[in-house]
Amino acid sequence: MSKIRVLGFAVSLLLILILTAVFKLTIHLNVATVALIYLLTVVGTSAFWGYLPGILAALFSGLLFNYYFLPPFGTLYIAAPENWTAFVVYLVCAWAVSHLTADIHQKKIRLNQLNAQMQTISGITESYLTAEKISESMLHSAVEKLRESFGARYCAAGFFFPDGRRNFAASGQGPEVWKADSPKSIVDLAAEAGLEYRYEIVHLNNQTVAVLLTSSDLSDSHVRRLALLLLALLQISSPADCYQGGMSLI
Repeated sequence: MSKIRVLGFAVSLLLILILTAVFKLTIHLNVATVALIYLLTVVGTSAFWGYLPGILAALFSGLLFNYYFLPPFGTLYIAAPENWTAFVVYLVCAWAVSHLTADIHQKKIRLNQLNAQMQTISGITESYLTAEKISESMLHSAVEKLRESFGARYCAAGFFFPDGRRNFAASGQGPEVWKADSPKSIVDLAAEAGLEYRYEIVHLNNQTVAVLLTSSDLSDSHVRRLALLLLALLQISSPADCYQGGMSLI
């Protein structure tokens, strides 16, 4: 469990203890109200810190609920069948609510990440389309922004132009790609450096036109999308008739 989640569980545990003390010493509430307030604490824990802290908060609050509010008080033993029902229903509801809340929270985070990635891609594409002159530094800037946006430890890209020109860029901790003289040699450099990597080599009309190399923390689908973006940038930065025909990724 990460430090943030441990902190989240500690905060929720402290809050549950404080609520329990308030319920027992000052405000005397019925069992149903206590259970609902505990449940709200579980929901908040799951929403802010994730599924596991939410489940732990549910279990901890369930034990306190049983110990202090279900007879016989002061024990974990439950005598009456209806109290067993209340206890089990609380635990099931707490687990379900924690799971759903954490799932919604994760989807929201993922949606925000996708939105940020799309904005990055849009900004890079617009900069290529509106630039009066395409400079080599633009590829370096694009690679840096893509690595940060997609959360990769390392990202490198290379363009191969029909006139023999090459443009390499890299960001993060990894091999020095400018030493490469071909797409395959970029991959070889990554292997020699001990980098766990993924890569795509882009071909047009059986001609290698671009290569993308990333650390393995990116998924295959992400790498493929970025490779397609590289091709689009390459076509933008080249004369209209340089690259035409069918594309393939390997």
